[in-house]
Order: sequence, then structure tokens, then C-alpha cells
Amino acid sequence: MINVNHDSESLAEKYDKVSKYQYINGLVLVKKLNISSGHKVLDVGCGTGRLTLKLAGKVDHITGIDPSIQRIEVARRKLTQMNQENVTFELGSSDDICRYGEDVFDVVYLSAVFHWINDKEEALNNIYRVLKPGGKLGICTGDKDHPYTVKIIAKEVLREAGIIDEGADFSAPVNTVELDSLLRKSGFRVMEIKLKKDSRYFETPVKCLEYVEASSFGNFLGNTLVSVRDNIKAEILAELKKYQTPKGIESVYYDLFALADKSLDNSHKKF
Repeated sequence: MINVNHDSESLAEKYDKVSKYQYINGLVLVKKLNISSGHKVLDVGCGTGRLTLKLAGKVDHITGIDPSIQRIEVARRKLTQMNQENVTFELGSSDDICRYGEDVFDVVYLSAVFHWINDKEEALNNIYRVLKPGGKLGICTGDKDHPYTVKIIAKEVLREAGIIDEGADFSAPVNTVELDSLLRKSGFRVMEIKLKKDSRYFETPVKCLEYVEASSFGNFLGNTLVSVRDNIKAEILAELKKYQTPKGIESVYYDLFALADKSLDNSHKKF
């Protein structure tokens, strides 16, 4: 998973306030999964728990895990304010969900998470293991072939400054073909993979950049020298002004929505 060492309480709180686009896409994803009252669900990369808590009244039990302790703490604080006993928030990631055992969950989903995972094959193998036979997997993730607007701008600004910096974005997205291949290799039956254009609007360039920083656990431009980082950000903000529309600063994302399930006969799958 992504390095969360740069995360902080303030970034986690900021993310909880600005992550409406991830939340909206998450609602679309879980609707496709047809989650019902008898289901036991795992939300991998739950963040501050907005989507997890939204589903609480519709499922038997839902567990949300995230590698950021700051975001889990925000989620737990919100949970204490609700009368929901069927929700659990735990520190963790796709790397260690095998601790739940085999054939445990009816549904596992990753909303705005899969592009942060480094070893995607291992993650899918782990998810396959914890899903019950016939269980469903849902993924909403960024598309490799269509970088989002701020990422494109940042890489160009860094290039012009003579800086080669993968820290402009630590994510590792895949495209449709790669995602399909990964799912099938892990034993899943692929039901659907669709690409969706997703325009996101922000009041100002500063708000847009704050959104990216909060969404990336503070890793955006994390590898740039502190001495030049402010100048780089200023250049990015200046470029973002060119994307002003009547709705605000437009940052275009492309999202992959994938649905897959675990065969009722999983005897062929080797771990």
C-alpha cells in the first residue's frame, strides 16, 4: 500500500470533508454489488469511513480497514456518535486481510484504493481467499491510460524545471486490459469493467490542490526538495487557473469500475 507516514490528523480531517467525489463513486460501486441485509462486507481502504457507515444499516456486518491510523481514528469517532453495533474499523490493508481467514465475506470492495496498492496480484489473491464462494468483488480505481488533470500538470511543471520526480503522484493505476488480466489470474470471474469520465470541480486552484494532497495521504510532491516545493506548487496553481469553468476549476479523472465474483467451485484456486 501507499506510504502513509506523511499522513496527519489535519489531513485526515480534511479528507473527510473534501472526499465527496470518492464517496459518490463509492455509492455507484456498491449499488452495482447489490449488497443486502444478510451480507458480511469488507471495505478495503475505508479512509474516514463515510461509505462504510452509509452501508451499516443495509448489511449484517461491515468491517472497514485502512493503513492510516489517523483516518481510522476519524472513522471510529464518527462511529461512536451512531447507534451501529455491526460496524468495525481496524488498522490494516490488503496486505494482511488474510488474518480474517478463508471464505468469510460475501462482498469485498475497494473504492478509490486499488491504484494505491503496489502488489496488486497479492492483494487480489488475499481478497479471493477471504471471499466466500459466490462472493463479489467491486473495484473503482483510476485508469492508467488517462492521468488526471493535476497529475498531467505536475509532471509537465516538474519536467520544465528539470526535475524527474515520481513523487508527483505515488499511485500505480492499471488500464482495462491489465485489470481484467489481474482479476482472472487470481481466479475471479470478471463480470464487468467499464471506464467513466469523471469531471471534478473546485472553487479555486488552492482547493483543488488541497484535495489532491489530502487524497494522497500527503504524498503529493513528496520526493521534491523542500527548497523547491513551494515554487513547484505555485507553478501548478498558476496552470490550474487555465482550467477555470463556470462550475469552478475542472480536474478530469477517468475511473474504472470492475465487478467480479469468486466461483462457487473454487477448488482450482491454489494459494
